Parts: sequence; structure tokens; C-alpha cells
Amino acid sequence: KEEIGNNQGSSIANLAAVPQSTNQINLTWNPVPYATAYYVYKSTAYDGAYERVAIITVPYYTDNYLNAGSTHYYKVQAVQNGKEGSYSNPVAATTLGADRGLNAPGNVKANVVSDNQVNLSWDTVSGALYYNINRATSAEGPYTSIAIVSIPYHVDNGLNLGTTYYYKIQAVNTTYSSQYSSIVQTQAVVDSSLLAAPSNVKASGFGAGQIYLNWDSVDKATFYNVYRSTAGFGTYDLIASVMTPFHIDATVNSGTTYYYKVQAGSSLGMGSFSNAVNANLIITSDLGVPLNIKAVPQSATEVSLTWEKVPHATYYTIYRATTGTGDYDVVGTVSTPYFTDSKCTSQTAYYYKIQAGSNTSAGAHSGAVSVKTK
Repeated sequence: KEEIGNNQGSSIANLAAVPQSTNQINLTWNPVPYATAYYVYKSTAYDGAYERVAIITVPYYTDNYLNAGSTHYYKVQAVQNGKEGSYSNPVAATTLGADRGLNAPGNVKANVVSDNQVNLSWDTVSGALYYNINRATSAEGPYTSIAIVSIPYHVDNGLNLGTTYYYKIQAVNTTYSSQYSSIVQTQAVVDSSLLAAPSNVKASGFGAGQIYLNWDSVDKATFYNVYRSTAGFGTYDLIASVMTPFHIDATVNSGTTYYYKVQAGSSLGMGSFSNAVNANLIITSDLGVPLNIKAVPQSATEVSLTWEKVPHATYYTIYRATTGTGDYDVVGTVSTPYFTDSKCTSQTAYYYKIQAGSNTSAGAHSGAVSVKTK
């Protein structure tokens, strides 16, 4: 096997230095066969004196506690049982500068989802490529970076019941980082004395592949978590967090019975779960197919549709495609046997299908009719 020693052979390959924030640089390189350790060296000049700053056994290193906008030079050396290989070529990286046009994230919100989860959200910052999320258990800190994300949203899991957490968020791009946002505080707790359990929860078929849920508003609630299971006493998974006392579940399969529970929440914590309700969306031929469908172009952007009423139908779902055999998308749901599609393009051919539905079932799709806008 190849041996490392006498500052010869087994040089470090693909050494890279990438700034992560105003005070941190990450180093990575290819693993060296048979290396038992790596020496990391740093300097403030390319050809300056390099000081050894770390002895590690993995092919990566994080240099922390640096100054914003400062440049650092690095070399790495592979070691095998005390025998040193040759030095890598130097690489340089500059930590991100502070501010310089990046605003601090605003409108930061921390919503308790359960006794061990908090959902964080904030306004998008113009020019930011990602966001650095920091957390502490006291307002004064110390704060630890728990995630770097590219979207203005993060789910913080694995929290301790009853513990108060503090968050602040920083916007970052390849050159600069913003000041931290204002600190937000929340506590992972479920307490029935804070918020009542949602009452009068109802679930019913709403259309092809959809179940409509609604419930009475809960005083002081700012959002609701909707949970679903395929067994009344089974495991319930969170499927939505909404600010209104209703939700349309569009991820259901025909013939499957679904069970739902709803929980009210606010920045103070979460209330108790509602009683479970269930619904089963059945696609059935009991409802007839809409007949005598007529599609008439009204303008360059509008098409009017009419059809015969279907007995026992309480609504109709209208589907549209741009080819007869293409993918059909829902463009409307109405309770009357007519519909105006006002989102068309001039001189374009459209194909429509219509499906009748009720609170418990939906019928088969009609045949397609075609029309071309003016």
C-alpha cells in the first residue's frame, strides 16, 4: 500500500474553502487513502506564515469565530501514523460582509405545531440566497445556528415540552449577510386551558379527489392544524396548517375512508384535539353523466358552457385540456348547470369534460367537447 511520509506523495486534492456566514468558513477536500489524520494550517497572507489550527480525522473542517469581511488562507496536510504528507496548494476564502443592502428578515413568526415542533416563517428578503436560523433558550443567548435554508420557512423539530425557545434569523448571499431579525419567542406546549378544542367538525366529499372539512372558529386561535389517518384509532399525520376554520383535502383516494382531527393553535401554544370525524369519497355511477354539453366562444378570453342537470347532483366539476387526449385540469366547481371559463387565450382550442358530484359521491366524467376562442 502507499505510505505517507517525508512530506512526499499523498497530497490533498480538491481543497475548497467556502464562506458560510460573517464568521465561518467551511473547508472540504478529497479523502486520502490510508490517512489517519489531517493537519489544517491557516495564514492571513498567501505566502505568509501558516499556523496549524486543527488536527482532525475527517476530510472537512469548520473555521469559526472569524471577523466579517476577513480573508483567510488555508493549507491541509495528510498524516499516516505521524508521518506527514506534502502540503496542499493554498486556498483562500473571505467571510461574508455585514449588511451592504440586505435587510434583516421581517415579520418573523413562530407557531407551535405540537409539543415538540415549531413552524417558523418570515418575509422574503430581496437579494438573499438563503437564511441562517439561530435558536436559544434565553433571550440573551447564546444562540446556535440550527439550519440554513433557501426558503422563508423552517420546521424546527425535536423540541422539549414546556421549554421556551427564542429565534432570530439572518439573510445571507454570496457576499453579505444582514443584521439579525428581531427575536421571537415561543413555548412548545399543548395546554387545553389555553385554547378550546375545535367543535362541530364536519367532513364531506367536495369533488373528484377532494374532501371538504370545516369547523367552528376557536376563540383566540390564530391557526389550525389538520391531522389525518386511515384508521379511527391509528396514527394521525399533520397534513395542513391553516388560518381559516376550513380546509380542502385534495390528496385522497376514492373508496378509502379518512379520519380527521383538528387542533387550534396560537403563539402561546396548542389546544386539545377535536373529536375524530370520517369521510369516504366514492366515485360511483349512481350519479349520471352530464349530457348535451355545449361550449360557445364568447370572446377571445371567454367560453360559456351549459349542460343538462343531473338528478341528485349538488355540484359540477369542470375540467379543461388543450388536446383531446391531454391532461385535464380543474377550472371550476359550480352548483348550477352552466359555467363561464374566463381564463382562455385568443385563437386557442380547448377541450372540456364535466363531472357531477354530491356530498358523498361523484359520477363519471362526461365525454369531451371542443371549442376554439375568437
